[in-house]
Amino acid sequence: MIGPNLLILARRVLAKYCFLLAILSAVPLLSKAQGERIIFHLVDSSNSPVKGATVILKEKDRIASFSSSNEKGEFSIPKLLSNNNVLVIKHIAFLERVLAAAELQQIAKEHSSYTLHLKNSSSRLEEIVITGKRDTEPDSISLNLNKLNLSENSSLKEILKKNVNFILGEDGTILYKGKSIEKITVNNKQAFVNQNAIALESIEKRMIEDLKIVNNHKNKFNLDFDEVQETVLDIKTKKDYSNVIKPTLRIGGGIKRKFEGDAEVLYFGEKLNFFLKSSNNNMGKTSLNLNEINKFLVSQDLISSFQDKYLKDLLIPDKNRLSDFTSSNNLTLRKESNAFRLNTSIYFISADREMSTLQKASTYDDNLLYSSERKISTNSNTFLSNFIADFKLNNNQILSYQMGMNYMNGKNNSIEELFMQKGASNEIVSNNNLKVAEFMNRLSYDIKITPKTILGSRTFWSKEDTKINGDILHNGNEAFFRLMDYPYSREKIRQTFQIKYKASEQFTPRLDFDYGYLDESIDGYLDQEMRSIQRYINNWKATFKIAGQKVLDKIRYEGRLGIEDAEFGVNGDKKRYLNFPYEFRIRFENRLDLLDLFSNKSYLPLDVSAGIDQFQPYNKLITGSLDMPIQQLVDEKWEIRYAHNNLFKMYSYGANITYNRKKNHYREGLVSILDNGIQNFKLYLIPKITEQSYSVYGSKTLFSPSFPLNSYVNYKIMKSNMEVYSFDKPMDLNSNEQNLLIKLETLIDSPFNLELTSNYKTTKVEIPTNYYRYNYWSNSIALKYRKTVHNAKVEFLYNNDNLLGQQYVRKNFNFSYERNIGKTLIGIEAQNFDDILELFDNRAYNSTLSFENGFNSVLVRNMAISYIQLFFKHNF
Repeated sequence: MIGPNLLILARRVLAKYCFLLAILSAVPLLSKAQGERIIFHLVDSSNSPVKGATVILKEKDRIASFSSSNEKGEFSIPKLLSNNNVLVIKHIAFLERVLAAAELQQIAKEHSSYTLHLKNSSSRLEEIVITGKRDTEPDSISLNLNKLNLSENSSLKEILKKNVNFILGEDGTILYKGKSIEKITVNNKQAFVNQNAIALESIEKRMIEDLKIVNNHKNKFNLDFDEVQETVLDIKTKKDYSNVIKPTLRIGGGIKRKFEGDAEVLYFGEKLNFFLKSSNNNMGKTSLNLNEINKFLVSQDLISSFQDKYLKDLLIPDKNRLSDFTSSNNLTLRKESNAFRLNTSIYFISADREMSTLQKASTYDDNLLYSSERKISTNSNTFLSNFIADFKLNNNQILSYQMGMNYMNGKNNSIEELFMQKGASNEIVSNNNLKVAEFMNRLSYDIKITPKTILGSRTFWSKEDTKINGDILHNGNEAFFRLMDYPYSREKIRQTFQIKYKASEQFTPRLDFDYGYLDESIDGYLDQEMRSIQRYINNWKATFKIAGQKVLDKIRYEGRLGIEDAEFGVNGDKKRYLNFPYEFRIRFENRLDLLDLFSNKSYLPLDVSAGIDQFQPYNKLITGSLDMPIQQLVDEKWEIRYAHNNLFKMYSYGANITYNRKKNHYREGLVSILDNGIQNFKLYLIPKITEQSYSVYGSKTLFSPSFPLNSYVNYKIMKSNMEVYSFDKPMDLNSNEQNLLIKLETLIDSPFNLELTSNYKTTKVEIPTNYYRYNYWSNSIALKYRKTVHNAKVEFLYNNDNLLGQQYVRKNFNFSYERNIGKTLIGIEAQNFDDILELFDNRAYNSTLSFENGFNSVLVRNMAISYIQLFFKHNF
């Protein structure tokens, strides 16, 4: 029995040994064959590379190899292929491509490099390419711009408007997945920070190689524990627009003495980005907006109530004027290396405007107080600058220095014909001037003393000097002359120390110790009577903060709870507060959804100017009280936000719920109208104001691919309750406002496309003795034509407002035509063209109704800027 078994075992060992020898002898041949490979290039219908495609080489039912295409759309496989090899290529935006064995062998035999074209799975899916791990939020999402019916001169604003996953606000805000994008990088370097309005107009399709959303952008000059940072929009420029200065000039002029002259210079390099933009016109155009300039000043901790009112008059867009010359200029420079970063922004804004208004004021019981005709002129010059230098001393130390210098000079003048109840009339001339000069410094230092511990320091100092003066002259009689002159000064210092410890990804505590001192004074006179107010605020605060991420894999949270000891001193009186401010946010986010819960409570001193009497534009005497500057505003807010973004199926939707409660706010209330026509208001302390808002929105590309139609719907409800004063009597005022916005735009391949916008807003205001309803309805429909070098648009406007039973209707036309000749663009455009043709009887523009200052006020701006002009634009 043993002999035959040994023989069988010997045969098996010999067979395995011979098989192993055969394999070893074939290794050199196989190695040589494997060294010869064929390179495939994946491209789409526009010959753009397809990156991130899954590539599977099969042998019968077994996977022989697995890879993906790189940034250039390339991958490779061995040239030595068997009759059992099949190549499978998959991508979410394209139809699956399979190469059978015979075809694959033929390609390998005849080519060393081969291009494969992939067909779109739908006409819209190729707009998106995702890079990143499958089980995490993708690092970046690239947008293909070739299927959005764009021209080479289409601005970034037009590009983003055509993608239903972005929501653009009138103030330059860009919302993506419910999150606000406040930074736009170019070639992965900082370029536009809180400057969306400039980027949206200056960046054009001709410059863009790749446009993508970066979800996990990290700021390497922020010493931290490598937490994921904000979402940014990144633009990769074409080679022709990298490391090259690209100037652009636009000149235009036309009837009604309208003109414009715009120039910009862009430079995007490896270590330096800068742009210079100058816009000068008398047509109401501007590349700046209030929201972004406010953020600019808030970053310097400088904005005051005087500046806030001044900037609203300067930057809130309003084409309903007799004339409007605006010169807005910006120089921004951002230089970055591995150890140093410089950010410099300078603004110069000049404006000269005229406006004509009609106003009718009545009590809440519908008794007429007065009516007026007013002509207003404003003139302003503003200089703003910000300088930030960041130094990475080493991987564990960062030093930053910020300096800001600002100057504002504004003048308001008005001539008003006031008609009183009994037919008497007064002519009142009002002048108000404001000059602001301020300077600030901030020094920041952070050091990582251990891998899990960071220490930080912030030192801040600022100085502001403001001069407010004005006068009122009525009926041309110098005896009825009233004068105001108030110098205001403010000095602020602040010192903060921080310690931060990373216990784990899920728990990072931090402790801040903060001391601040504010000194303010107003010393001047009103009608030759001295008015003086001095205030100081001593503020000590300790704040405990916690943060964490990847809680249950998808949840991030951050919170802070503080204890604050604040002492107010006003003209010798003192008051002390013990406050407990807090803020908490928890966010759940995956690839498609975002759920954000937010709550905070803050304490702010009331403005020091509430303690004096002053004249304000236009024809207003405001009576303050020394009880105000020693009070503080308590502001509480709760918000729930949900957003869903599906880039592949081209739709998004979301909802917001917000509740806001304010205690110890102050508002104006009408006390009387003096015999000379001056309106006398008084400031009242309002114990509580509540505001609620509910909104839902949805955006989707419909009927794709046969008839792609972008649609957007937003419905919002806003409710408020507050106490108001009318002729020194308090009463409750409840407001309920509803707003429905609908936008539709076709994106078919035809040269002709349509765009429609309809916005309907209705409001109900209730007081104990009466209630009022009013509504605004604005509509526009535009026919667009785009083919090769031609681009045209005709827009019809229709507004229908109903205020207190009075109807105000406005109809008008806008149109434009452009022709591209190489680097030159020539064209014609018209705004409010009917005011030139006078086809419609337009007597009202942008009518508004106000209830908040103690009486009903219907304000009608009875003229709008209109023009028709020829323009020339050249890209050097």
